[in-house]
Amino acid sequence: MRELPALLAIRLAYEKAIKVASQIEESAIIIAADTVAAVGRRILPKATTYEEVKNCIKMLSGRRHRVHTGLCIIKKENDQLTVRQKIVQTIVKFKKLSDEEINFYCSLDEGIDKAGGCKISGYAEAFISFISGSYSNVMGLPLFETVNALTSLGFKVYKR
Repeated sequence: MRELPALLAIRLAYEKAIKVASQIEESAIIIAADTVAAVGRRILPKATTYEEVKNCIKMLSGRRHRVHTGLCIIKKENDQLTVRQKIVQTIVKFKKLSDEEINFYCSLDEGIDKAGGCKISGYAEAFISFISGSYSNVMGLPLFETVNALTSLGFKVYKR
């Protein structure tokens, strides 16, 4: 059985944070995140080629998909770890795209190394007909949830 998209995102974020925590000796705040795009339970790849971007964009065309970001923040003091984890989900719908729009977008290489083959802060933003949830989550780091988690760990976010 395949891992659910949200659980994959939180597991990967946790693994990143724990790896960093194990490699440092000093006190620190460690922030790690991982973003997974999915259509239903089907996880879209972090596209590495033109063809992968094209396949992802074709799948997203005219459909809703979910962007899951796993957030893990670790406060390390001495050898004590305090962990905060959160899964943030945003629903995004793309308009129905023409072959010309798909080919143009793919030619930009914006979707390379992006979850689901698209970069929301780039040209793909023009394809979004609906979004429900956190825009910054789709960018890769849900800021509202990150600030709240840091505050809960005693970090003074708004201190000058």
